[in-house]
Amino acid sequence: MERTARTFEVTIETSETLVVNRRRKTVVVWCSTCERHARMLAPEDAAAVADFSPRDPYRLVENGRVHFTEQPSGELLICIDSLKEVLL
Repeated sequence: MERTARTFEVTIETSETLVVNRRRKTVVVWCSTCERHARMLAPEDAAAVADFSPRDPYRLVENGRVHFTEQPSGELLICIDSLKEVLL
């Protein structure tokens, strides 16, 4: 009896969704790089949203990979749109 080889084709489809927990504090302020008002997150919230270490958002700021602003109070805020670009 002769055996024949069988071939199978498997297709896998994936997608990603960035979810910002509503309990995270987003602030709409002027992003000078985007040149418009944009939603911003504190670095700690950006780390949680992106599943980064707590230090990673600061590295992204230092390397110029995300847009950011500093409030008069000294609080650092990261532009969500630029964070999404890093995650893509």
